[in-house]
Amino acid sequence: PVLESIVARVIRQVETTAEPVRLVGLSATLPNYADVATFLRVKPDKGLFFFDNSFRPVPLQMQYIGVTERNAFRRFQVQNE
Repeated sequence: PVLESIVARVIRQVETTAEPVRLVGLSATLPNYADVATFLRVKPDKGLFFFDNSFRPVPLQMQYIGVTERNAFRRFQVQNE
């Protein structure tokens, strides 16, 4: 929520003052980059750059692990094993 608040404030400042601001967002694992670009009000044809796995010097491996532990302390331990 902090990042979203900062971005929202910057966008509002740009709308109010009409002074351009450049926001740069980088992520190695962001699957919804188009949604984030829309939130940041990026013009897809000019300011959105997407690099697929062929640009990675090290292969990226995605893995989903489900944690069903209900006890918060034990869940924290399981997540960090």
